[in-house]
Amino acid sequence: VTLGKFDGVHLGHRKLISTVVEDAEHQSVVFTFDPLPDAPMKKANPIYTDREQEAVFEGLGVQVLIRYPFSQKEAAMPAEDFVEQVLVGQLDAKHIVVGKDFRFGHLCKGDYRMLQALSEVYGYKLTVHDKLQFEGEEISSSRIRACMECGDFTSANRMLGR
Repeated sequence: VTLGKFDGVHLGHRKLISTVVEDAEHQSVVFTFDPLPDAPMKKANPIYTDREQEAVFEGLGVQVLIRYPFSQKEAAMPAEDFVEQVLVGQLDAKHIVVGKDFRFGHLCKGDYRMLQALSEVYGYKLTVHDKLQFEGEEISSSRIRACMECGDFTSANRMLGR
């Protein structure tokens, strides 16, 4: 399972996704947060609609897409509880793939270091990827949106893998 917002499904996201798809021992799962109206995390100007995003995931070979409802209640969940109850308890995750900047749990206290420590408790494998660069800067959905807003669709499309 790979986790994140995946709002742009850009080259960095695609690297995470390819890692879970290439793991032939397990079903490939993308777990993304679906902010509800009371969520502290809001959807920024979307790069893709939900339907477009689903088509991209399918084209990349993702077998299961989970849009996890995210509200104040989920935001208040301690990171350790999220791992125990959701990743291990509900998903039975055997291989977790995240970017080095991934944060989760109450006050974003969970990170790849916590996932690594808990992997020894729960027995899952963890793969962590560094952020990818494009023209000397990190690829991000915010950067792609900025390119789109100023009309640089060539750079935006290259970072999106198109």
